[in-house]
Amino acid sequence: SRDVHGGDLTGILIGTKQTDYFISSSEVFTDIIIRSLKMDKEKILKVGMPRNDIFFSKNDIEIINRKVRTYLKLDDELVILYAPTYRGTAGNNQFNEFPFNVSKIQSEFSKKFKKPVKFLYRGHYYGGKKVFDDDVIDVCNYYDMQELLIATDVLITDYSSSIWDFGLSKRPCFLVADDLKEYDDFRGFESPIDEWPGILCTTEEELIDNIISYNEEKYVEKLNNYYKKMKSYENGGATDKVLDVLFSNK
Repeated sequence: SRDVHGGDLTGILIGTKQTDYFISSSEVFTDIIIRSLKMDKEKILKVGMPRNDIFFSKNDIEIINRKVRTYLKLDDELVILYAPTYRGTAGNNQFNEFPFNVSKIQSEFSKKFKKPVKFLYRGHYYGGKKVFDDDVIDVCNYYDMQELLIATDVLITDYSSSIWDFGLSKRPCFLVADDLKEYDDFRGFESPIDEWPGILCTTEEELIDNIISYNEEKYVEKLNNYYKKMKSYENGGATDKVLDVLFSNK
């Protein structure tokens, strides 16, 4: 599941008894699953997420990046993906508006990275149709989120656990949490958000300040320390390990 760190375990709890194996991405994640879901240790595969293997293959990264950019008619622009988590409950069409001025944020990123910018939007699959202006490319219907992450230079989200996947690319992620208290009261977090692999911003002004002050070397050091603290299992070999388990139990 993408949402365990964010505290939304409802859907997982329903299927726990029917689960043969549960794939874990890190030792800390394993502990959360055992504690929260009362999952048997023997059911947990400590192998990393198969969907993240592509982040460890330079050849796959180059091919997928070129594929996505060709599909979206992009060249060498700085690609920013805004991918907020869902608001509301399953089946309704509740949206939050962008918690920042898109044109202003594009301009700040362009000045910081000295490149033209393209802004993508990827909403949760429970969301309804949203109309954008020319500043935003709608990628809600693109079939593979991981491919979008491969082609993304900067991720902006709020509480989406796509940050744990994207962080493996060592590229910057900004967490724009303008409704932090309300969201925490409603869903809660399994771990403090300021420890997550992203740069926390609660206002547009903080986002702009963090863009201006962004330091790649310090940020990558933070990411490396984070995954080390989590005792990450991710190494690019998850798919083969899961297949070995499945076929050995046929």
